[in-house]
Amino acid sequence: ILYKVIDNCNNVIEKVDNATGDETKKQWLKGQAYTLRANCYLTLASFYQFNRTGAEKAVPIYTEPSGPATAGKPKSTISEVYKQVIDDLQKALPLLKDYQRNPTQKWKIDLNVANGLLARAYLYNHQWKEAITSAVAARNGYPLMSGDDYNKGFSDINNGEWIWGHAQTPNQSNASYNFHFLDVSTPASYYQSFMADPYFKNFFDSADVRFRLFDWDTLPDQEGYLRYKKFRFRDAGALVGDLVLMRAAEMYLIEAEAYAQSGDAGKGAAALNELRAARNATLYNGDGEPLVDT
Repeated sequence: ILYKVIDNCNNVIEKVDNATGDETKKQWLKGQAYTLRANCYLTLASFYQFNRTGAEKAVPIYTEPSGPATAGKPKSTISEVYKQVIDDLQKALPLLKDYQRNPTQKWKIDLNVANGLLARAYLYNHQWKEAITSAVAARNGYPLMSGDDYNKGFSDINNGEWIWGHAQTPNQSNASYNFHFLDVSTPASYYQSFMADPYFKNFFDSADVRFRLFDWDTLPDQEGYLRYKKFRFRDAGALVGDLVLMRAAEMYLIEAEAYAQSGDAGKGAAALNELRAARNATLYNGDGEPLVDT
């Protein structure tokens, strides 16, 4: 499925310049195609290989439209795949520079999304300095959500922290249901088997906003089960919930990890604590455990 999306992007990238229409909009479309292709290869890379030395075989790379007569390509190395991803995203940035999407249409790709994917790619490729710069750029304009919003169920694309998401409607909700089956607290939810490990709750202080996500089950024959209410349907009646693809919180974590991996634990802890403070969690102070668990 991802390679079909890649082929669609390859067609757009190759042919859009010669299409009729507004030149500015054509450049935006091309930038979005580069970004979407990069996202596909980034997803494939994370599914099929780890970046240990860079020489590990990952997946084939196709950058031109394919057809029935196209010869199959061998697997590229993980370094080659990440290079393709980063090259695509670097090409997308200037094309999307002046694009302004409707704030309610977060499924559309803009500059923040491209920077967020760059932050992921740089982190996976051990380019720490670049990961920090891209993560900071990606979260610009997307403040961390409040504790009350955190407890609403991660299912509403209008959440101010969401950078990229996939909106769902009652008549187009298969993806929604395939994800939000994790909902074990909405009465209308069918599956009730994804309860939390009771010991997991002990990792959170009672003041932490995430502590409120845990709820002991009281239904007959389910007493003692620990519900975890992180993912809930936005519309319980229609069993619909929007899908989150990228959040500002992730960018803080990328920044923190990149600083730590590059040897600057102080700035890494500062980035981590900005996120932890927003969750009312105990701040990291370095006592007893390293910032990076090797």
